[in-house]
Amino acid sequence: MNSDSIRNTSESYRENQQVADLIFYPNLILTEDEIKEIATQYQINPIELTSMPFSELILKYNIDLKPYSEKRAAELGKEYGFNFELRKEVETAFKKEGETFNIKGIEINKNINIPYLMDGRLPETGTEITLTDLFAEANNLTVGSKIEINGVNYTVVGLAYAPNYIYPIISMKSPLYDYKTKSAAYLTEEGINTFKGDKVSFFIGHFIDGIPSTDVLKEMKNDEAFKFIALGSEIITISSVDLEIKADKVISNVFVTFLLLITAIIIVLIVRKRINGERKQIGVLKALGYSPFKIANSYLVYPIIISITGSVIGIIFGYLLYPYLLNFYRGYFNIPFVKEPLNIYYVIMVVSIPLIALVLLTYLSCIQLINKNL
Repeated sequence: MNSDSIRNTSESYRENQQVADLIFYPNLILTEDEIKEIATQYQINPIELTSMPFSELILKYNIDLKPYSEKRAAELGKEYGFNFELRKEVETAFKKEGETFNIKGIEINKNINIPYLMDGRLPETGTEITLTDLFAEANNLTVGSKIEINGVNYTVVGLAYAPNYIYPIISMKSPLYDYKTKSAAYLTEEGINTFKGDKVSFFIGHFIDGIPSTDVLKEMKNDEAFKFIALGSEIITISSVDLEIKADKVISNVFVTFLLLITAIIIVLIVRKRINGERKQIGVLKALGYSPFKIANSYLVYPIIISITGSVIGIIFGYLLYPYLLNFYRGYFNIPFVKEPLNIYYVIMVVSIPLIALVLLTYLSCIQLINKNL
C-alpha cells in the first residue's frame, strides 16, 4: 500500500458514495406571507403574533420550520448548482462493563453520503441498526446480534462504512478514534427520533458539475443567505485523509532519498578502498590501453548487487507486512480498503530507481578516483 493507492481508493470511494462537498444551514428569515401562513396553520393569536418574539412563538406552538428551511436550501442549491439533503444525527454515550462507548446515530441518506454496505442491509424499523464493521468485529457482533444502547435493544441488521466519517470523529468530547468503543450507526427516521442523546440537524450538499471555481466558493462563504457553511477541507471528517496522504508522501520521499544517499556514500567508500588497494593492477591496465571508463565498469558489481538485493528484500518485507498496514489504515480511516495484487509498475520502480542512481553515482566516483590517483 502506498500514498497513490490510498488516494485512488479514497477518491473512488468518495465518488461512488457521493460524499458531501459542503455542510450548511440556510439563514432562515421568514417573509410576511410565510409568517401569516404559519399563524393561520398553528392558530396563533394575532395579538401574540405582534407582541411576542417569533422565537418564543416557535417554542410555545412547537412550530415546524423544516419546510421553510428546505425551501431556502433549494434556492441556494439552484443558485450554486448543488443537490442537498437534510441530515439528522444523534450523539450518545453509554457504559458497558466499565467501558464508555460512543455512538453517532445517523439518519439514512438516499443520494448523498450513501452508506457502503459490507454485510446485511440498512435498517427498516425503529429498533434496527447498522454499525461499522470494525466496531462490530471488536465487540463480537454480527448481523442478527442484539445491542443495548441506553436501555433500548436494537437488532444489528447490517455492517457498513459511513462515508461522511472517513476520519471518524464520533464524539466531540472524545475526538480520538477508537474503533473498539466508537461507531457510526445508521437508523431510520423513527429510530433517530427515539434515539437518546444530543440531536443536531443540518444540510449536506454535493455539487452537480464538480467543485466550482475558487471565486464561486469565496462568494458562497460570504453569502449571508448561509447561516453557516463548511466547504471542502473545512469538513475535517472527510478531508483529513487528503492531509494524511500528502504528509505520508512527503515523509516517504524524504526517507527514501536519505536512505539512498547513505547507501551511495557507503558504496563509494567501499569502492574507493578497493581502488586504492588495487592501484598497481589499475596502473597495469591503463598501460595496456584500458580507459578509466572500462576500468570503472569492473566496480559496478557492488551497486548492482546491493541495490537489487535491497530492493528484493524490501519488496518481500512489504508484501508480508501489507495485511498489518491495511488493518492499521482501516482502524485510522473509515474507508473500505481491500487487499490489492502486487503492482508490477511499483516493483519495477522500486528496483530500477535505486539501481540506476547507485550505478551512476558509483561509476562517476570510480572515474574521478581513477583519474585523480593514477
